[in-house]
Amino acid sequence: SSHPSIPRPQVNEEVEADTQSNEDDDDGATGSVSEDANAAGNVSTFGSNGRWTRQEHALFLEALSLYGKEWKKVASMVKTRTVVQTRTHAQKYFQKVTKSQERSR
Repeated sequence: SSHPSIPRPQVNEEVEADTQSNEDDDDGATGSVSEDANAAGNVSTFGSNGRWTRQEHALFLEALSLYGKEWKKVASMVKTRTVVQTRTHAQKYFQKVTKSQERSR
């Protein structure tokens, strides 16, 4: 269920992740189960919905350097995010990196 009453924060240095992503793939079933668990508050260590915390992003970067685009391994290292959330975060992170590289030319 989406929450339209919650205002979206302005984009700043933190990368935004869309937990309401409609991307379907082979992880779709397990992804939705994990997101339901997050919604129920079972995984409350970090901001498991919406924005990624600095700690989650740091773990993401570390896992990315270790495992590359093996999203299941990256997500298992981050712990608080599903495979779909991790892949969506990576997509937005790569877009941001590409954009900043183009600016610095």
